[in-house]
Amino acid sequence: MLQKYLPHSYLVNIALGSISRGRGDLDEAVTQYIRALKIKPTCIEAHYYLAWAYHRQGRIDESIEYYQRTLRLQPTHVQAYNNLAEILYKQGEVDKGIEICRNALRLIPKSAILHCNLGIMLDKKGDRTEAVKELNTAIKLDPNSPQIRRIADIIIKKGS
Repeated sequence: MLQKYLPHSYLVNIALGSISRGRGDLDEAVTQYIRALKIKPTCIEAHYYLAWAYHRQGRIDESIEYYQRTLRLQPTHVQAYNNLAEILYKQGEVDKGIEICRNALRLIPKSAILHCNLGIMLDKKGDRTEAVKELNTAIKLDPNSPQIRRIADIIIKKGS
């Protein structure tokens, strides 16, 4: 209905995409975010959530493409870096995931989650010293995060 009255407003499509995403209707969310991008190709939110929806659908190549577009438009988008690094890590491309985290941390050095995930990937590569250093940095940046503390405890105790 809103699209009928506001056909040139990308915000309507963003809102409908968010509602669809919240209901778990990823196909409709994708449709709405694509419509939003046709109206406003530089909409960071549409790029990010389109990548997110593709990621959840298992459409990895498309997801990577839209996370990269998000980062070109907003080079400090922590979640886009984090999700992109996670995809690469899960595909076994740990070195690329490490590179993504390191590049992100040059721009966003106070991101606890990026330090934490870099630590996980470094541990996977067998670089325990650097992994522990990154995890300790993550804890210092966000000492109240149970997720970061749990991950750090597992990795640090593993080497004990």
